[in-house]
Amino acid sequence: MEMYKCVFFYSSPVGTLKIQLKENKIYSISRVKGTKKKSSSHYKKNKYSIETVRLILSFLEDYFYGEKIKGGKLSLFPRGTLFQKKVWKYLCKIPYGETRTYTEVAKAVGSPGAARAVGSACAKNPYLILVPCHRVVAQKGLGGFALGLKAKKKLLDHELSCTTVLPAKPVIPAKPVIPAQAGIQ
Repeated sequence: MEMYKCVFFYSSPVGTLKIQLKENKIYSISRVKGTKKKSSSHYKKNKYSIETVRLILSFLEDYFYGEKIKGGKLSLFPRGTLFQKKVWKYLCKIPYGETRTYTEVAKAVGSPGAARAVGSACAKNPYLILVPCHRVVAQKGLGGFALGLKAKKKLLDHELSCTTVLPAKPVIPAKPVIPAQAGIQ
């Protein structure tokens, strides 16, 4: 089976996010360092790929505008060790606006005493924002974060308040507008 790949970018309050799809599943969400990149694509257009892009954009817009996440299910491209997958699955259960310590997560996934391994799994999380590793903190302080502690604090503060005055949320069209540079017409 041929494996397609799509890469597009999303401008967020914590920087430009690079979103990659493989086999119509999310392969990674990471932050772009440096200047903003243009969208590019090596992806065959089909109704499923467009719907996946639309769902991701809807999720990110809802998250950053402090609205209840709604919409369809996002599929993740399978990767990571068994332990990492257990940690990432648990992180998705941490409610919006709440945190857990590395120790609490270790206990919850059945590995008490593996707080450092939880930290490592969080650091290797390829699905930023979607799998909320920013909600895991140290017993005394924030701990670490792939985007830096300033971004972690910003995300946690955003989730706690969601009363920040934000510009009106743009309407995401039923058929997303994909820039011509993306190669998807």
